[in-house]
Amino acid sequence: MRLATTKSRLFSTLAVSAAIMALSGCASAAKKLSDDSVSAIEQNKMGGIVLSLKPEKLKCQYGGLSVRNVKTGQTRATSLLVVSWDAKRNIKMLSVPPGTYQMAGGNCQSQTPNGNFTYTSDSKFIGMEAAYSPFIVGAGEVVYPGTFIVRGRKADGPRYGITDLSKFKAEGLEKKYESLSNRFVSRPVRILGQGQSGLQSRSGYINKN
Repeated sequence: MRLATTKSRLFSTLAVSAAIMALSGCASAAKKLSDDSVSAIEQNKMGGIVLSLKPEKLKCQYGGLSVRNVKTGQTRATSLLVVSWDAKRNIKMLSVPPGTYQMAGGNCQSQTPNGNFTYTSDSKFIGMEAAYSPFIVGAGEVVYPGTFIVRGRKADGPRYGITDLSKFKAEGLEKKYESLSNRFVSRPVRILGQGQSGLQSRSGYINKN
């Protein structure tokens, strides 16, 4: 009976493991915007959004955040490598049409080796669109809406928060996209409420062999 339970746990987490590995690949591959995307911002045809995630008491080797255009409903997402929180100047940017945007969700994923097994966890962020105010992205602007704080179940304070790291992000933008550095705009969102916020989590062990 115990063996069956173990197998059940292993198979039930295969999807989690696959998602983590896929996101891991995206996080390492998504290095910079294409030259065409940068040029479109420079020519005031598009705008940019700098996204940043700060987990608190939440296992998060790889994360993701998505935004939605309020008018069109189009959703864009980016993967974020958040193993090292000390890398405050890291820049992950989306190229988007000018307009009003709102947070559309996100997630945190991690893997922890344990002998012949790997412990996996995947937490999906619920209710972000209601927790944060919308923000505007103008043509030719690179907007930083703040660094989004997501707290685990054992953390003190509400699920979602916001912090301002604009000084570090402006420095990071100048280093990574020098031609866009003079277009940086800090436009922090406001916290609206925490009514429907939560984490939808899955975890378990997979056999590495």
